[in-house]
Parts: sequence; C-alpha cells; structure tokens
Amino acid sequence: MKVVTVPEYYALKNDDIAVFLAGGITNCEDWQKEVIEYFKSLPEEKTNHLVIFNPRRDKWPKNSDVEEVRRQINWEADYINKSNIFSMYFTNTDKSDQPICFYELGRYARGNDVISYQEGFKRALDVDFQMEILCPTMRINKNITPTKHAELIFERYRQEVNWCHVDDDDYYTDYRPARSRRFRR
Repeated sequence: MKVVTVPEYYALKNDDIAVFLAGGITNCEDWQKEVIEYFKSLPEEKTNHLVIFNPRRDKWPKNSDVEEVRRQINWEADYINKSNIFSMYFTNTDKSDQPICFYELGRYARGNDVISYQEGFKRALDVDFQMEILCPTMRINKNITPTKHAELIFERYRQEVNWCHVDDDDYYTDYRPARSRRFRR
C-alpha cells in the first residue's frame, strides 16, 4: 500500500488500484487518518496493489497564496480522474457544510463508488436526494464511522483486484480494462 498526500506526485503503475479519499477537510475531523490506519492494519498481501490519494495535508503552508490553492485543487482533480475508486465521506460537524464536497460529489461520483456520511450529518438528505438524481442505483452508506467507510472501500478494492487478476498469484498487466480508470467528461 502506498499513501500519496498533497503536494506529492505519484506515477501510477499498471497494477495499482487507486482510491481517492474525497470528503470534508476544513473544520472537519481527520477521518482520512482513521481510514488509512484501517488499511495499515491489514496484511500487506491484501493491499499490495492499493494506492490511496489523500488530499488532507499534514499542515497547510503558512502564508499560502493563490498558487498554493491552485496546486491543491489541480492535484485533487488530477488524482480523482486517475483513481479507480472515488470515495466520499461527509463528517458530522457544525463548523462546515462541506460545500466543495457537494461539488465533487456531483462532478465525480459514479455508480460503483463509495459514498458515505457520518451519523448526525445535518445535510444527509441533500446527499440522498442529489444521488437519487445523479445515480439512482448507487448505494449511499448512511450513519457510518470512518472505519466502516474504510471497510466498504476495501470491499470495492477487492472487486477491482478480482477484476484485474486471475488469482492472487498471477497478475496480467494487460488485463486491466479501460473502464477501470476514470476519464474526464
């Protein structure tokens, strides 16, 4: 498993299966840390193709300028588009409505992604109704913890691994179908 955090860049390999951790950052708990810790707790052979793109920086640079914001947004858009799995998690906080997350949800979510919200999330109905319009068959994971969200990501990751592998010992790099990478509309 490899974790890539802003502003680091990583060139995906053919056998990588990439997950993007979209969701609340500003004025939100560090739920991404809990998700990453879950994956670190798994045996390495179960996550050896996993690459996690985490947009939460350890520390936002002091005196950041417009260019730093641009780098952040470009990094996020680039790696969302390169990811096999788009994951969105809305936290329960009174300090942020997470408006950028709603934009990203509408812009990037597709039928096989992992979309979840924490118990008590005050805009849960907005997520439910928006996803009914965008993708009526998508499962929305309601009232769950970051660890449960990680388990759902892992379940989806295993589907990608099984799609790309004949079995865990024989990997075919040319077997990855074109549909398993995201493409800009």
